[in-house]
Amino acid sequence: MNRKKRPNGNHAIRKKAFDHVIKMIRERGEPMICPCHGLDPAHNSGGGKGGNKKAVYPTLATHSEFHATVSIAARAALPKDISFDRFKEVYFANYSDDYIECEKFAQEKLGDRRHSVEQRVGAEFIKRGIFKARER
Repeated sequence: MNRKKRPNGNHAIRKKAFDHVIKMIRERGEPMICPCHGLDPAHNSGGGKGGNKKAVYPTLATHSEFHATVSIAARAALPKDISFDRFKEVYFANYSDDYIECEKFAQEKLGDRRHSVEQRVGAEFIKRGIFKARER
């Protein structure tokens, strides 16, 4: 019998990617746009007059860029019947520090589809390089 080869079951890696990125989003909260510091290179780089003289890392994403990148990746990976607003309500809001409570809330809101959503979005985070998965 010719059976189709199943894709590699990297379920744990995709779940880890999803949990790690969502945890970072929850810890940082909603990005706030401040017009006084948004585009000021002296404030952001630390090289201005009286500024902090720490090293500049221009390749690191700001909080707003990170949040936007994660939102775009999640929108691309979500199934058609689950809206991004519902996803954002379930996963982006930091309503509890308890991991189990967050999982129960996701189960309540999304039902058994949450596993599929977490796997899809985790795979998209890995594909886009938001989460760096080590190859074995």
